[in-house]
Amino acid sequence: MISAEVAQQQSNDLWESCVVSLQNTDIREAGLFQQHICEYNYSWRQELDARMELVMGPVQSDDTWHSFINEESLKMSLYGLTMIDFQLVLACNTRPEISSLELVWELPWSTQAWEANTAHEWSQQIIQEAASYQAMDSPANDRGPTLKSLFLVTQTLMAGGPPESVLKALSYSHFALLCVTVNIYRIVRGFTHYLYQLPPNPSNPSPFHILTHSQNSQISTALSVILGLKSASLNAANNGETGKRLWNAAQLICWVAKISLCVPDDFLICGIVDTDITASFATAAHLSLGTQILGRRSRNSVTMQRPFGEEGFLLIFEELMSTMDSIWGKDVSLAMTEAPWISVIGFRALLDLYRVLRFATTDLNDRNAHGTGNSVARVFDPARVVYNTVNNALTQHIRNKRTSLTTRNLEQLGMLELTEDPKLCERKFMMLMVQSCNERNVWAVVRSMGIVLEEIHTSSL
Repeated sequence: MISAEVAQQQSNDLWESCVVSLQNTDIREAGLFQQHICEYNYSWRQELDARMELVMGPVQSDDTWHSFINEESLKMSLYGLTMIDFQLVLACNTRPEISSLELVWELPWSTQAWEANTAHEWSQQIIQEAASYQAMDSPANDRGPTLKSLFLVTQTLMAGGPPESVLKALSYSHFALLCVTVNIYRIVRGFTHYLYQLPPNPSNPSPFHILTHSQNSQISTALSVILGLKSASLNAANNGETGKRLWNAAQLICWVAKISLCVPDDFLICGIVDTDITASFATAAHLSLGTQILGRRSRNSVTMQRPFGEEGFLLIFEELMSTMDSIWGKDVSLAMTEAPWISVIGFRALLDLYRVLRFATTDLNDRNAHGTGNSVARVFDPARVVYNTVNNALTQHIRNKRTSLTTRNLEQLGMLELTEDPKLCERKFMMLMVQSCNERNVWAVVRSMGIVLEEIHTSSL
């Protein structure tokens, strides 16, 4: 078993080699991003067509199986390269090296076909899968035009009412599902990057201020389709631990994409680029606790603080709470196997929830200080609802994690439980944030995140 430092260095070396290859145009000049240039090297498609047309039995030749493995390995490597590119873009706020438009490879085949142990097992699975897609006038291995590339699948989902072939492909492969979900999130971030270079528009008070109404609808439609595939995906694909982790990652990204429609990433719109991942998270954390969005977007206008009930946060409060349950609801063994970039995405979303909690507690304290807290009976008190919901969830998660909390945290918790001051709920929130980092300390970046959050937590005492 290699140490965390060695693993980190190997990851850095891998990424550096990928970037160098892209910058030197080796991959592009070789035509590897275009499937039609490469696929003539792989014979398994012709073999599959012939056997299905003649109603023959499963393939017995290992050569045919190996041809599929070679092609699928190249395809998944290229898809994986776009994922690595996105991870660095997300963490450090750099611009992407790869566009989803230039990757013209069809979606990966099913997880079960990829994980087959023998040529016979693979052949049975691939023939069954191809038959479920097949049209009478098309080759056996042709799954339809909408699956020919990542951006075509994304467009189909956003258009609404995707064909059955798209739903099947995403249900059969968790990896394909994750890649498509990431591409949708990439679109949201791309729009955000360009919108915040335009002057502010005070006449548009919509909390969904990044995209137009129709664009919001398209993004939300695609995310709803993906989230609706959970049952089919877990049943159709190989339901192992890896598959569950990939699905959980895709689900988390869907929630974060919805959050980003309403609450843009402070780190992104400030234009700060920090190639040290730990430093970038520290910067993002401190920006999330400030008012950088307000200063950036309303620099030339006088902006009054809106009542809490008019904040756009309320429209994505459900997604924020789902993110919290997804991260804090995992047991330690699952948390330890979580990919580090997924942890970074999740914790950045938790900082948004922390900011909502701060707004709510500030609103409650201000009303109490001015003697208006209970003077007027409210049919609906958004700040009180947010505070109670988050506080109840914190109480439940702390109860579940009490055995793993440190003695110092338990002592602080005992003091916090003796008071009803809403502001102290924020300390419990940050305490759980630090504890969650400790549960994921196998990765250096997550350990560093814990140090940053510990400093914020300590400064609030």
